[in-house]
Amino acid sequence: MQELKHLLSPIKIGKMELKNRVEFAPVTDNFGIDDYVTDRMIKFYEDRAKGGVGLINIGFFTVNYPHNPLGIGMYDDMFIPGIRKLTDACHAYGAKVGVELTFEENYARKRGGPFEPIGPSAVSTREGRPLPRALTIAEIEEIVEQFGDSARRSVEGGFDAIHILGSAGYPLAQFASPLTNKRTDKYGGSFENRMRIHKEIIESMKKKAGDDLIITWRMGGQDFMPGGNTLDDSVKIAQYFEKQGVKLLNVTTGWHDSGQPFIQYFVPKANWIFMGERIRKNINIPVIVGTRVLDPIMADKIIADGKADMVYFARPLIADADLINKAAEGRIDDIVPCTSCCLCFDAWARTEPIYCQVNARAGRELELNIVPAKKQKKVFVVGSGPGGMEAARVAGLRGHKVTLFEKSDKLGGALNAAGTPSVKDGVGYFRDYLIKQMKKGGIEIKLNTEVDNAIIEKERPDAVIVATGATPIIPEIPGVTGKNVVLAADVLTGKKSVGNKVVIVGGGMVGCEVADFLHEEKGKTDITILEMLPKVAIDVGPTLRWVFRKRLNDFKIKIKTNARVSEITDRGVASVRGGATEVFDADTVVIAVGYEPCHKLVREIEGKAGVSVLAVGDCDKVARIAEAVESGFRAALEV
Repeated sequence: MQELKHLLSPIKIGKMELKNRVEFAPVTDNFGIDDYVTDRMIKFYEDRAKGGVGLINIGFFTVNYPHNPLGIGMYDDMFIPGIRKLTDACHAYGAKVGVELTFEENYARKRGGPFEPIGPSAVSTREGRPLPRALTIAEIEEIVEQFGDSARRSVEGGFDAIHILGSAGYPLAQFASPLTNKRTDKYGGSFENRMRIHKEIIESMKKKAGDDLIITWRMGGQDFMPGGNTLDDSVKIAQYFEKQGVKLLNVTTGWHDSGQPFIQYFVPKANWIFMGERIRKNINIPVIVGTRVLDPIMADKIIADGKADMVYFARPLIADADLINKAAEGRIDDIVPCTSCCLCFDAWARTEPIYCQVNARAGRELELNIVPAKKQKKVFVVGSGPGGMEAARVAGLRGHKVTLFEKSDKLGGALNAAGTPSVKDGVGYFRDYLIKQMKKGGIEIKLNTEVDNAIIEKERPDAVIVATGATPIIPEIPGVTGKNVVLAADVLTGKKSVGNKVVIVGGGMVGCEVADFLHEEKGKTDITILEMLPKVAIDVGPTLRWVFRKRLNDFKIKIKTNARVSEITDRGVASVRGGATEVFDADTVVIAVGYEPCHKLVREIEGKAGVSVLAVGDCDKVARIAEAVESGFRAALEV
């Protein structure tokens, strides 16, 4: 049993005592309604507190104006009663609660009014983004007072600490950076002047909320922006915060606009810890790190090695609210692993409530609950992909007698191919987690068994959950059955090898993943992607898409869009673009044009066998792992 004695040991931050060294880092959850706390939001954080987290920092509370229709406000006393319900719910389980305060970088005096970008100076950090308007001194002074008022409301609402968002290129980070702060008044120029707003905010909060107020600060280890703050500069900033009375520093990565991947699964685990470690060596207050730290064993070692005093989790705690309790009980295998798929970030970017690829309950804790079945049923689950295994897991937890059928010789379904690239090891971990849950849950497993109507009529189950997945689409192209043509899934799983010159037909997520895999792990350098649409990777979420494109460009993968393949020969591929035909030499042609649902079993048994039939995952509708997991979870609640 892994003791995790460092991660699970208590720590004192000012007058605040934490039962362990885990912080749930602030996320923009989009669970609010018109800036008010909702029951959905309360339940989400209550479950993480119940799950054992020592410090929960809840974001993104604006001190001045509405953020978005699903955001949370701290700019008026009318929000305090709802906030008190939130903090009381978390306190009931021994968690301390912090609030992340920030000021909105887009001014809107009232909801529905026009947004106006603002900043310390009229400097844009992204091509195509409108220039912000430089704040006036009067506006800055007003914001300082708003932070003080919000801190007072936070304390009245029951928060134990005030957490300031000063990273990622948000306004306070812009004030600290010489790249974006070009002011010539008292709020710009020298280091002291660029940090003046921070100093005044701290003073305002202490004045209005008490001198013993516990203030924590989220700062970047560096900006990763040309002309911005470096790690040396961040050390100086951290020392400045310590002098101003900040009690804890949360050291994260760089600016969103930097063009540097920080959180995606392509980034090595614990890649950014060195920045917090460096800062910690130069100050005397605790430091939290955490980006790309995904499991408690890794977190415990970081603290044991003296690289940080605490570790923050965000996505891992979205994936599993009980992560800390499971770790404390030695149930590491029962922790639902975060796959770093970034779907929660994609939801944030679209101003939608966050959700999770591997945890259907995330954000739906009021709606999706595993309750014992009123009557035990005999349940067959056909197919062992993510939808099938999740359905079997949940049905078993509800008390049903579950048998899982898989036509191949191993469990995993589509997860086996999806989790093959080393950068996507999180998907492989999720597959292994589900397999372990099958065995721990007493699920009867029958491999090498293809279910048909005869089996159903003979065994007479009460319910059948069909999760037979999808089959690859084979386009009607002359030569597609040639010996040099292989399927993407067969390449990823190692069933088929490829030659030195590879043409991939299809530039969606799978096609791009195959290209990345072949270059990164198989050393192939002559790869061409042919995509009939105007862009590749259009089915990839925005948080990952730009990194995909960057890697393909860096790897010099040739990409041809608006390309319709007209013929495949033993020497290559002919494609029509703009009315002209191009021929691409290839030793191997990889087909990656998508999948279609495998409806066969559903059609065979539905309405014939006299049993309840539910289709989940790709056999119902081809989608992502997240949709398969959710449909499996919901189906198990129905039986």
